[in-house]
Amino acid sequence: MTELAAGPERGPSFLRRNAPTFLRLFRFGCVGTSCAVFQFAVLKAVELLGAQPSAAYAAGFACSAQVNFLLSSTFTWRDRTRELAGPRRWLRRWLGFNAGTLASLLVSTVVFTLVVGRFGDLLAMVIGIASGMIVSYSIGDRVVFARSRGAGERDFADVSGLIPAARRPDRQPRVGDHA
Repeated sequence: MTELAAGPERGPSFLRRNAPTFLRLFRFGCVGTSCAVFQFAVLKAVELLGAQPSAAYAAGFACSAQVNFLLSSTFTWRDRTRELAGPRRWLRRWLGFNAGTLASLLVSTVVFTLVVGRFGDLLAMVIGIASGMIVSYSIGDRVVFARSRGAGERDFADVSGLIPAARRPDRQPRVGDHA
């Protein structure tokens, strides 16, 4: 009777359920911003040494990607890198991260090229960067810094990071469970 008077029991709010994701996105943005500033500093330093702007940009991008890997491993995705042991796992993760960075660069460049004539440099750059960020975050979340799966979990079953409404409770009844 008291349950009826109190109303149905509600679960945690949307913000509370998704706080870890929002926090990770915030950390992702902080790392990206820091690396953009670092990339610009390297670009300017290499230009001062006499390099052409495009070569300086490439040097800045390459250096920034390595700093980004270190910050991503130790800050953005730190909870998913604790189980790493040994140089082989770090090397595999580093190679995957850099491949993802190149994929992100490719996507952002293609998007920029497709929209620059219609929107101009600034808006096209913002759209290109946003598309690259989506690719970069997705690859980091699902591939490079993917959660370790338990023996009973399947990779294709977890879409919780892609669709917030699909988040599963911590414990779901399974076919062998008894009431």
